[in-house]
Amino acid sequence: MLYGKSPVSHRTTNSGFTLVELIVTMVLVAILAAYITPRFSTTGLSQRGYHDQALAALRYAQKQAVTADCTTTFTLTSTTECTVEKTGCTGSPTVNNPAIGNANFCNGTTAGSVSGGPVYFDHIGRPLTAFASILRTTDQTISIDGTTITVTAYTGLIR
Repeated sequence: MLYGKSPVSHRTTNSGFTLVELIVTMVLVAILAAYITPRFSTTGLSQRGYHDQALAALRYAQKQAVTADCTTTFTLTSTTECTVEKTGCTGSPTVNNPAIGNANFCNGTTAGSVSGGPVYFDHIGRPLTAFASILRTTDQTISIDGTTITVTAYTGLIR
């Protein structure tokens, strides 16, 4: 014995996690999984895709009216199809989607419900009431699964 102390005992240390630590970690992982899992659901992706493609097609119809110097029509024909047509122009009235080469601008996407339209644009991109060349004096709304696309009267602003 040195200086009145007992010899050093050889304690063994266990390495690893306690049961409490493991349970707390599993609970935290379960909470995070419950929060994140609905975000990976694909049910809303197709509907959002339809909305985005319809919005792009509507803007494309307006640009076609200006570049072709004639009236164009955007139509939601069903929950899986939206089309653009030119009227009062030479050539084919059907406008094909430049990305995929066919007339359906909402190809590959599906919406649960659609309402509103058709939307007509004159040769300078202003919205018309119908194919009667009368300038629209009220905003026009298109509804796709509860989200709306608004075409502003007089100016044709699409938002």
